[in-house]
Amino acid sequence: MSRLYNQATLQIIKNVSQFPGISAKELFSGFSKTLNNKSFYNTIYRLVKQGLLQTEGENKKIRLTISGEGIKLVNLYNPQKDGVWKLVIFDIPEKRKKVRDALRGHLRQIGFYELQKSVFIHPYPCGDEIEFLVEFHQVRAHVRQLTVHAIDNDLHLRRKFNVK
Repeated sequence: MSRLYNQATLQIIKNVSQFPGISAKELFSGFSKTLNNKSFYNTIYRLVKQGLLQTEGENKKIRLTISGEGIKLVNLYNPQKDGVWKLVIFDIPEKRKKVRDALRGHLRQIGFYELQKSVFIHPYPCGDEIEFLVEFHQVRAHVRQLTVHAIDNDLHLRRKFNVK
């Protein structure tokens, strides 16, 4: 499962896992402010095609359930906070600007918060995801991972990530 998923896609899968048999229409009502109708249903179609969700019924009475692969994905992307912050810092040369920008985008996509241009933070264990990104972008010499037990804006970050 070396694929990256955006937050909306992960939230759709998580909601279906929490409410098996939910209608697509009911599920969309929770996303209507963040996704347009076409994007939402394209995402559902893609998730069904990938085998992460299953459908029952037809037309406007489609009900969604999660597959075994979908459950694995929810467990992978829904870890428990372990009490330390994960920091990713990097200094990728200007000649590799496209790679640097792609790495930033991928870090945001998997839920990291940008503290500074080359410093990102996350409250959950995510070492495997970072290793994947470092290898994918071939930037091992330029990227460092840190675990931080205390940070001066901890309260702000906890609110940002909605963690206690």
